[in-house]
Amino acid sequence: MRARVRNLRSDRGGSVAVLVALGATALMGAAAVGIDLGMVMQAKRKAQGAVDIAAMLAAAGAGGA
Repeated sequence: MRARVRNLRSDRGGSVAVLVALGATALMGAAAVGIDLGMVMQAKRKAQGAVDIAAMLAAAGAGGA
């Protein structure tokens, strides 16, 4: 029984697969955060453009009255 436990501790087979799985998970998480931040920034730019147009139209309308 002790020999079996000792063999399990010294067995390194499959450890690379575990490291690759953990690394891939971290990489996909970072990519997801980057994509989400990009989408938020794009929505912010779009909203700011709409507000800028509305402000220019309001200023043009107020100047003519």
